Amino acid sequence: MKSCILTSVLLFLCCDSSPYSAMKALYRVNCGSTIPYTDKSGIGWSADQLYLDTAKWGALGGNIVMRDSSIALADTTRPFVFRTERYGQAGYIFSVPDGFYSVRLYFNETWDSCHAAGKRIFDVAINGKLAIRSLDPFYEAGGFAKPCIYEITGIKAEKKRIIIQFISSSYMQMVNGIEILKSAPAPYKLMKVVGAKR
Repeated sequence: MKSCILTSVLLFLCCDSSPYSAMKALYRVNCGSTIPYTDKSGIGWSADQLYLDTAKWGALGGNIVMRDSSIALADTTRPFVFRTERYGQAGYIFSVPDGFYSVRLYFNETWDSCHAAGKRIFDVAINGKLAIRSLDPFYEAGGFAKPCIYEITGIKAEKKRIIIQFISSSYMQMVNGIEILKSAPAPYKLMKVVGAKR
C-alpha cells in the first residue's frame, strides 16, 4: 500500500450536517447493526453484512456490537448508527459502476477501555491509497460518545469497486457508518479539515 495521503477532498463534520445527510447514496450502511434503520431525518440505513463472492458489498471480517443505551450519545439525529459498531475488520468492499465517488465514514468512541485520547489509533485507506492517517476517534471528536464524520471525495472506482481498508496501530480499528455517494469528477486536492485537531 502506498504511504502517500490521498490528495482528494477531506472534510470533517462534527455532529449533524443536514445538507450532507440528504444526499442520495448508493450504499448507506449502519455498521454493526443486524437490522435496517431509519434515522430521525427519515434517512434509511442498511443492516451490516459480511462480504461474500455473491454479494455486492460487505465487511472483511471483524465483530459487531451494540453499546448499552445508558451511554449518552452526543448525536441525537442518528443515535442507532453511533450505538452500533463493527470492530477489528480488515475493511469493506463495495461494487460500483465506473466513475467518481465520495466516501463518508462515521466514527464515535463508545468503548470504555478507550475512554481517552491515544487509546485507539488506526489508518484508513481507500483503493490502496492512504486517506486518513493515525485516526483517533476520541481525540478527533473531542471526547467520549461524540461523533466525527469524515468525507473523502474525488475517489475513482478501481475495477468497479471501492475498497476501504482499516489498519490498526493501537487497539482494534472500528467504524459506525459508511456512505458511498456518486459524484462528478473532481480535482484531487486537500481541503481544510474543519474542526479537527490535526
